[in-house]
Amino acid sequence: MTFMVCNLAFAKFVVLDDVHFDKQHSAKNYKIVSVDNGIPTEIRLKAGNYGYTRMTVKQNKKLVYITDLLTEDNIHHLQRVQDQDSGRIFYLLSQFRHATAFGYDPVKGSWQEYINSKNYYTGYDKPHANLIVNKDNELELSFFVFGDGVPNHIYQFFWDNKANWFGYRDLGYYVFKDGKNHKV
Repeated sequence: MTFMVCNLAFAKFVVLDDVHFDKQHSAKNYKIVSVDNGIPTEIRLKAGNYGYTRMTVKQNKKLVYITDLLTEDNIHHLQRVQDQDSGRIFYLLSQFRHATAFGYDPVKGSWQEYINSKNYYTGYDKPHANLIVNKDNELELSFFVFGDGVPNHIYQFFWDNKANWFGYRDLGYYVFKDGKNHKV
């Protein structure tokens, strides 16, 4: 009888661009221009009418994705990140109570939303959602409410080349104390 032990190692991600903006500064235009997955890509965030910020994505100067972000969500955080194992580029957008990861899928030849915080259990009624590359270069989605000693619910993600999608591990609840997350 043979036993095989597998140790799942989570991929490391590197932040390539990092943009923050809020209601007060949303009138500015933000643009990230790069070559992602071999394709010239431009992401533009521009203040729109009625409390929305418009996000457009162009690849090879052709509009491939457009969405309106509710600026009333106070703060937006956009990161362009790269998975170190596959070299794939992804965009992480966190908006107060909602977070998504999206990017170009060369297999399908289209723009995809890969992670949507609305699809994960939070444990709270209306938590804040944050999708970031943490200090250990791991991709994580955390749900939290403000208050001392209130636990965060954290998910950790990795890129699965075979599935051409993100896999994840539910890390459970943590309390941030003394500069570190502590398991509850």
